[in-house]
Amino acid sequence: MNTLAFEAFESLDADNLAQIQGQGWVGAIAGGVTGVLAGAKAGGAAALPVMCVPGFGWATEAGVVATSAIAGAVLGAGVGYNTPL
Repeated sequence: MNTLAFEAFESLDADNLAQIQGQGWVGAIAGGVTGVLAGAKAGGAAALPVMCVPGFGWATEAGVVATSAIAGAVLGAGVGYNTPL
């Protein structure tokens, strides 16, 4: 009975595996780059009113932009990795 299971066994060759796995990484890189740009733009727009606060407004704005860019990169990479090309 065990031999019958292995007679019809098919495996993926190395080229097919590399193609399937490579598509996820290309999408992750593209999604990450797009996410950084979109996140930085959204963070800059959201933090614009805080810029007028005397003393630390610029630091708050920079922090919001940086946090938004990182979040955008992570989310964009996740979506890009899971999206087939």
